[in-house]
Amino acid sequence: MLDEAILASRYASPNRTGFLLESLTDLRHSLRGRGADLVVRRVDPVRETMALVDQSGANTVFASADVSAFAQRRERRLTAACRSAGVAHRGFPGVTRGPVHRLG
Repeated sequence: MLDEAILASRYASPNRTGFLLESLTDLRHSLRGRGADLVVRRVDPVRETMALVDQSGANTVFASADVSAFAQRRERRLTAACRSAGVAHRGFPGVTRGPVHRLG
């Protein structure tokens, strides 16, 4: 999922966005060579995650934690949406060396 809020922000520089798109294209090509595929959507990640929960009947959402302000806001929104839908939300360490809550 490509987060519309990030793509519309000042952080979406042409170089950064170009690198991301080239990387996703390469990953998709590699996956297709192995009989799989990659689906990329420009969406609100919380809305899309909850739609997938509804479609699949999932009872838990698993997600990587991150330290950026965007990620923290998104995680709070996801936690609230999961709580409202009666779905568990479990976060796991992402790209940081330790738990996000210890970095603050």
